[in-house]
Amino acid sequence: MRITTSEEYGLRLALQLATCYPQPLTLGELAEREGIPQPLVAKVLAKLRRAGVVRARRGRLGGYELTLGPNRMTLDRVLSALGEPLFHPEFCRNHGGELSACVHSNECSVRPLFFHLDRMFREFFAGTSLADLLAEEQLLHRKLAEKTAPRLPLWVGAQQGEGA
Repeated sequence: MRITTSEEYGLRLALQLATCYPQPLTLGELAEREGIPQPLVAKVLAKLRRAGVVRARRGRLGGYELTLGPNRMTLDRVLSALGEPLFHPEFCRNHGGELSACVHSNECSVRPLFFHLDRMFREFFAGTSLADLLAEEQLLHRKLAEKTAPRLPLWVGAQQGEGA
């Protein structure tokens, strides 16, 4: 999985808004706080606004604010506003190489893999809020480690030279 620039910046901007919720921040304040050019901030905020993640407030005390509190605003909602899922219904059509559709469209072992990986990512992001990310880094590491504790032992074969 690759995080796009739009997704990274959008998450960073949403976190800035979460830190001062319910007070709004202006476009200029957000750009300055994150060191992102204002035109790029405006483009990312437009995507977040269209998806209902943020709203713009006009006037002297205006700016951008989250539509939900940081405890209720999930990463899934933020990230889905900014990019495509790992797997979507057009997956096979978009990854056919030089053909109009993948040659494995009828029977495929890759499609279920990406479907389930996408589901796992979405479940993780849906269970994580912006408020969760506002924790101190070491505390967040521990919290996420508990949430994602592996059920299987780590595979060490490659480290021991097996299968190479």
